[in-house]
Amino acid sequence: MKRGLAKLILILLILNSCSEWFVGADVEDTPQNNFDTLWNDFDHFYPAFGYKKVDWDSLYSVYSPQVDKYTNDDELLDVFSAMLDNLHDGHADLPGRYSYQGQWRTAPKDFSLEVVKTKYLNNSFSTVGRTIYYGKLEPEIGYIYIRTFSGNVDVSVFKGIDKIIRSFGAIPSVIIDVRDNGGGSSNNADIIIARFADKKRLTSWWQYRTGKNHSDLSVPIAAYLKPEGILFSGKVAVLTNVRCFSATEHFVTSISVFPNVILIGDSTGGGTNGPFYRELPNGWIFRVPRSVTFTADMEVIEDVGIIPDILVLNKEEEIANGRDAILDAAIEYLGR
Repeated sequence: MKRGLAKLILILLILNSCSEWFVGADVEDTPQNNFDTLWNDFDHFYPAFGYKKVDWDSLYSVYSPQVDKYTNDDELLDVFSAMLDNLHDGHADLPGRYSYQGQWRTAPKDFSLEVVKTKYLNNSFSTVGRTIYYGKLEPEIGYIYIRTFSGNVDVSVFKGIDKIIRSFGAIPSVIIDVRDNGGGSSNNADIIIARFADKKRLTSWWQYRTGKNHSDLSVPIAAYLKPEGILFSGKVAVLTNVRCFSATEHFVTSISVFPNVILIGDSTGGGTNGPFYRELPNGWIFRVPRSVTFTADMEVIEDVGIIPDILVLNKEEEIANGRDAILDAAIEYLGR
């Protein structure tokens, strides 16, 4: 009871802070004030300075002197970009202006949906909202590719998983492919996961920044998922690569706790810190991560990724020649 009350209070505090994103005393729009606003908000809310071993105070000493009353917008953005790059965090950004691209830019291009559609599905597949592609690889192996979990996609698209499972009939195994899926809404991911759950299980943990000290974090908060909708109880292989981030990593770590699921492919990208939106005096919007995600075993995902049960690496030249080694490994595993 006490634990539930503590969780409710924490959620209310978080919601209250979110309701004040754009509320407060007006601050004059100057380059220095814009810099200080961004730096201070990260100082107050960012949860991973300790884990990432980033000395945020020293970065103020480096970058603050680069801003004065004559700094123009382009120069200010350059300073912000250079400073935030030190976090190596794809959720610490200014949408439409700056985004950390380190993990995405260096990730190999080791997946082709066209290869899957033409070489493996023989162009015999269906789609739901151009977001989910599905068909049968073999008479007893279904295939589902989820391109995104974006919150901009209507939720009915993800609830279309019920129709997909029905269409497969009484097959014993399914491949769920989330390679190159950059994330979106964890709520959309949960809709899919629930169809492959056997019972309510602990799927992950969260911690939130709660105080002014960089080490002030909430007690770990447990997340659970339970079966919902049309259920599939056969074997499931989830395919991953290093271009899986954010809500996709939530999907991967959550679905992996169910005993009928195995992960095959490469490690995920390691970008899961949960952000919220703030505004600078000049009107620019930026995102500050405030939560850290852990696996059900309390292992950090940020910067590390989720390591698959069966490690298989695709080569770009093999993809160019129409071969997908990760998909081949999944078909072989499920066919045993």
